[in-house]
Amino acid sequence: MINFYDIEIEKSLIGYILTNGQFFEEIEETLTSEMFYNKPCAIIFDCMFDIYQKGNKIDMLAVNSVLSSTNKINDIGGSYVLAEISSSFSGIVQVSQYAFIIREHYIKREAYTSSLSLQNELKSGSDDVDNLIEKHIKEIEKASGMLSADTDIKDMDDATKNAVQVYFDKVNAKSKGETFGINTSINSLNRLTGGWQNSWFCIIGARPKMGKTTFILQAALACAESGKTPVVFSLEMSELELTNKLILSKCDVNNIELNNAELSQSQEDNYLKSADIIKQLPILIDDRPNITVQKIRSISKRLKKKGKCDAIFVDYLQLMSPSKRNNNTVDDISEMSRGLKLLAKELNVPVIALSQLSRKCEERANKMPTLSDLRGSGAIEQDADIICFMMRPSFYGIMEWDGNNTQNLTVFNVAAFRHGGTGEFYLYNNNNFTKFTESKDEAPF
Repeated sequence: MINFYDIEIEKSLIGYILTNGQFFEEIEETLTSEMFYNKPCAIIFDCMFDIYQKGNKIDMLAVNSVLSSTNKINDIGGSYVLAEISSSFSGIVQVSQYAFIIREHYIKREAYTSSLSLQNELKSGSDDVDNLIEKHIKEIEKASGMLSADTDIKDMDDATKNAVQVYFDKVNAKSKGETFGINTSINSLNRLTGGWQNSWFCIIGARPKMGKTTFILQAALACAESGKTPVVFSLEMSELELTNKLILSKCDVNNIELNNAELSQSQEDNYLKSADIIKQLPILIDDRPNITVQKIRSISKRLKKKGKCDAIFVDYLQLMSPSKRNNNTVDDISEMSRGLKLLAKELNVPVIALSQLSRKCEERANKMPTLSDLRGSGAIEQDADIICFMMRPSFYGIMEWDGNNTQNLTVFNVAAFRHGGTGEFYLYNNNNFTKFTESKDEAPF
């Protein structure tokens, strides 16, 4: 057979990842073990994949340990072969490029083998030529990733059964006084939307100091308190800052006094009591800066497989890094917006992202944002299932709004909703700005 493989590239890639395990996530979607022509490389790749799926670090010691414990070390030729492969690369390996080459060689091998099989079957005198050719075309397409073993196309029988089932699930939830989707923490928003729904991409837009982070933390808290696991990707605030906001949302403690370590004994007791409540909730926080959609996807997929990702919160969209630098910021935001929408659909979870707004809204007399104020608005409007805006009139010196005193008041506007109507309602924050309610009397601190 023609040599549709390059063992040196296979060894170089595996060797590089053995000593730079963090790069495995760049190839886990591209390659499978069967794509490696070299058997030891295929076995080591499978081992790496198992380690990665468990969320553990990939390195020489971990791989050697797993191969030994599963009695596969001899299948690759012993520990010395593992050591040889680990040192078979020189310099920096272009991981994605090498993976692409290996995948291309695999597709060529499969196509070549299938073509030989087709020739032999034609020579044998097969009468059903059309079905024979179609079978081999499908084999080649499957190898190239164009088709999966199970088709995603649904007929109307399956589709209507699913639609009816979803309806009765909603009826059942409503009869129990529950929200069908994930609790947003705000009753008015729950009534309008049914809660955050799976596969939705939701945008919360506001200028700075409007309480965006407080809102999504409260939403994440409500999600966790209903027994689900929210994953919060914070590109602006640190894990410590977010955690303290969560704790303070449960107790009457001044954040300035907390930061200055000036709590009274009773305040300290309240703080610790609230911390005990928060620590038991399944809220996951990733506060690394400059994260990409691809990284969020990789982390979320891994957590989803473990049953630990029911909703994703991103703070905020414009702080994310594009996978590649585009010619302008609008293109960057378009890429990230589309990536988050695809992630929501792929994992079938709601993705709620905060978005910064342009200063144009502050030039208006009422300061209320509109869709055009979204940075990268065209792409975001196209991708988002729901777009909401937050605005504090008192921040701009507006002391009355529609007959209401604006002290601690936030106007929450559902400006666009693909699946229903829009609307506006009021939220009230506590003095610490760690909690929103729909009534001035509901926030005692």
